[in-house]
Amino acid sequence: MLRVEIAFETPNGVIPINYNYYLSSLIYSLVASVDKELASSIHEKGFGKGFKFFTFSQLFFRNFRVEGERIKIFEGVGWWYVSSVVEELIECLFSSLSRRKDIKIANTSFKISEVRILPPKHFGSRERFRMLSPLALSVPVKKNKKLYHNYLTPYDPEFTRRFSENLVRKYKALYGKTPSGDVKIIPDWDYIKSRKRITKLLNYKGVKIKASIFPFEIAGDPGLIKLGYEAGFGEFNSMGFGMVKPVD
Repeated sequence: MLRVEIAFETPNGVIPINYNYYLSSLIYSLVASVDKELASSIHEKGFGKGFKFFTFSQLFFRNFRVEGERIKIFEGVGWWYVSSVVEELIECLFSSLSRRKDIKIANTSFKISEVRILPPKHFGSRERFRMLSPLALSVPVKKNKKLYHNYLTPYDPEFTRRFSENLVRKYKALYGKTPSGDVKIIPDWDYIKSRKRITKLLNYKGVKIKASIFPFEIAGDPGLIKLGYEAGFGEFNSMGFGMVKPVD
């Protein structure tokens, strides 16, 4: 029980284009309605060295239009996904959502039509993914005695190394040991070069995060690949970054 899919009906309405904070807050609220202690523990401490080990997708709408800093939604259907290595979190989320008629994002309510647990995936040493939410990776840069994030894209020389290091740190924090192998990300360069831009600049409570969206292959330790699928690849997973879907 590691990934939940929420299908909902969409009204005619509007939500802000930077809606990630509303979704992360909604997750904590839904979990707290079933287990306040678990929600508080995840929010305040995480499950190891600051990692919360869950991620969520963008919202997917059948009928919508982006207008500046807002998304105009029309009647139809939509989907949202949440994933975690922590089964208790998904169980609480599923239980809470199954009892609700709707969810509210910003000032718009969406009627829930179906909530289901997706079957677990089994991974080999080479897999291909597409992103359900953008991937963020950064290196710290010191300016005027303050640390800032220098966000990376696949074009940056440090991107591949940081991608792998982040996943290894998550593994160590979760299992308390070093993984037996490593991983390497192989971006889909044909896709990347065919697009004018693969980056998105998102605002999360006043913090601007630059992230990228592109398909990729990953080769290496199946345990690390599985962890990335379940908890998210890259940084800021619990803020809605780094969720992926396997490509058959």
